[in-house]
Amino acid sequence: MTENSEHLTSAVDWYIKLTAEDASPEDHQAWMVWMNQSQQNAAAWEEIKSTLNTFKSIPSDIGMSVLNRNKNKVDLSRRATLKNFVIFAAISLPVGLLIHEELTPEFEQKYLTKVGERKHVLLADGSRIILNTNSVITVNLTKLQRSIKLHQGEMLITTGHAHGFDSPLLIETPDGHIEPMGTRFNVRKFDTFTRVSLFEGMLKVRSKDNDVNFYVHPQEQVDIYAMGVVSSPTQWMLSDAWSNGYVEVNDVPLQTLINELARYKQGLLLCHPDIKDLRVSGTYSIDDIDASLNGLTQTFPVRIQRATRFLTMVLPDV
Repeated sequence: MTENSEHLTSAVDWYIKLTAEDASPEDHQAWMVWMNQSQQNAAAWEEIKSTLNTFKSIPSDIGMSVLNRNKNKVDLSRRATLKNFVIFAAISLPVGLLIHEELTPEFEQKYLTKVGERKHVLLADGSRIILNTNSVITVNLTKLQRSIKLHQGEMLITTGHAHGFDSPLLIETPDGHIEPMGTRFNVRKFDTFTRVSLFEGMLKVRSKDNDVNFYVHPQEQVDIYAMGVVSSPTQWMLSDAWSNGYVEVNDVPLQTLINELARYKQGLLLCHPDIKDLRVSGTYSIDDIDASLNGLTQTFPVRIQRATRFLTMVLPDV
């Protein structure tokens, strides 16, 4: 790696840290120290900021306006920026790593995955869970209660009924509750709602602030909001392909596909505004994001620019 590349990589690292929701005043002070260490650092920061300004994804005063911000206050404008431009960052285990774990009865356990990781979990009641990228669940199994809480991310569940576990299984999310009845289903947490896709059996779904039960049948998909449950308009997501290492899309905007691929990639993956509405279809690996991006260039008028190992851009092929 050249010296310039090292400075650029550091600049991207700082951008990721400063745009995280838990960024503290101390982080910003440390960033300013780094900026003042050398002209190369400052130049690298300006280059990264200029590049990201092409995507309109970085405020011009980043790092300064929040120095006096309360550490626990959520900066809504920064959160909106992150949502709009698909910025994901984490340090992960190797992509596609599959780990089988067993949960003993009467014990609450947390399971999590990092960006790009999938994990298989076998519960003592016979239920099987596959956790998708960047996910967190808490499992509580006793003779009187069976519950799985999805805190963030996504999971695919096949329910089990081992001897000694006769209580109903309850799936809890910040938006509501799901009671499966001999089922195989997918649950994904979005910012403001939870999406549930059913493949086998039946589900009884209830939102957090509404006691009305909503019944879901096979090949149906619903979105659970705090105030109610509605049928999902995004039927292409009615798929468990991710559990096998790929995503399928059919005539969706390129931005939508990039959003999905970005969930599995470390660093920043950005789509240029000029091509975000390009319609794309196909099957794309989530275990090898670089290969999927390269495949796009073979079919669509796009090119891939990798500024650093933490910054990848999908650009018009002009």
